Amino acid sequence: MSAPFIGTSKITHDGRVVYNAQRDWLHTKRCKSCRGAVRVYNGDEFGEVECHSIQPYELVFRHHTELYKKYKPNDTDLSVFSSANGYCISTAGQGSTRWDEATRIKKMMEEITFAGIACNRALYDPSNHANEEGLAVQVGGLQTIYNTGSSDIHAGDIVLYSQPLNISNRGNPKAQRRRVIPGVPHSKMLFSTVRYDPTPTTGTMGGVDPPSNWKQYREKMYEIQRRVIGKAMSHAKPGAPFDILLGRYCV
Repeated sequence: MSAPFIGTSKITHDGRVVYNAQRDWLHTKRCKSCRGAVRVYNGDEFGEVECHSIQPYELVFRHHTELYKKYKPNDTDLSVFSSANGYCISTAGQGSTRWDEATRIKKMMEEITFAGIACNRALYDPSNHANEEGLAVQVGGLQTIYNTGSSDIHAGDIVLYSQPLNISNRGNPKAQRRRVIPGVPHSKMLFSTVRYDPTPTTGTMGGVDPPSNWKQYREKMYEIQRRVIGKAMSHAKPGAPFDILLGRYCV
């Protein structure tokens, strides 16, 4: 997303809440080797180098647990990534029956959490030992991002993150069913933005299996609330930029 926004100007930043982060080099290494693990998406590979860089205005994520993070005075930056290219999950727990792709995607979504919006780039360049690893991540205030989902987002909508859009051609993992976004390789599997729809049978709330009791309803609401990015301040078609007020307190 190095290219400027087209057809609109970025919103004036207000009430910004940011913190320091770094590109998750360990996650990239795991995606590249996939040692003792399995790819989440069928036919997926490590892909282009650019797919593992973080560009401004992308959604970034982190793992729930960071094994090498000690949180000492010089070790406080969170490790983040912005794409699902080459994503691997452990084969432990699968037993003799391998998980299908839908189950692997669900496992991936369960082990990550939204970390914010990238304010600057963090490049992955395996041939350059002086990589740009550090970046600032915005978690509160006004910001402009791209609609990486497949449906329109309207002003006032609660915006959630979801899995990357499905690969349309299994023989060509680079072909994604999403609009072209300036400065981003089309093969980059960006996590999608979706509007919160409480419709029990067709919306985000329950899909085809709406909650049937209080426990299921509470679990479903918790899952939805943890995926909240913020509230849309403008309208956007797929692939277009829109303004957003960041924060999970929107719900």
